[in-house]
Amino acid sequence: PAEPAAEKLARIVRETHGRGGHVIIPSFAIGRVQELLYILSNLRRAGKIPAMPIYLDSPMGAKATDIFTAHPDWHRLGREEVDGFCRDTEVVETRPESVKIMRSEAPAIVIAGSGMVTGGRVLHHLAARLPDEKNCVVLVGYQAAGTRGRLLREG
Repeated sequence: PAEPAAEKLARIVRETHGRGGHVIIPSFAIGRVQELLYILSNLRRAGKIPAMPIYLDSPMGAKATDIFTAHPDWHRLGREEVDGFCRDTEVVETRPESVKIMRSEAPAIVIAGSGMVTGGRVLHHLAARLPDEKNCVVLVGYQAAGTRGRLLREG
């Protein structure tokens, strides 16, 4: 791509925040969630995105992040980097908490499963947010034919 991925994500977050919307990111729980949290944390610390809530609304993503955090020898990030993205993220543990975020009008970033939009908590976020153009969906992974993610990607 002509624009680096982190810069494009920062631009999308800034524009969506400016409209007062939510950035909904369907994501795979293992690997991709942690990469996104790391990138968003770095963007926030560099002042490239506004200070707005970053919600991790994926039980599997939260468990994978706990494992990632508990085993720093499994990856290249330092303790400070991992602690930084964990501090910047609010983990959503229950469905009622998820529904509360879905109903909130305050701008936010929501990372939720599933990555191809085939199920999971991301579905109620999309059902609530897609009709309103102030919100944005960012697809950050492969979208297989026949999935809702592919249908979104294709417009």
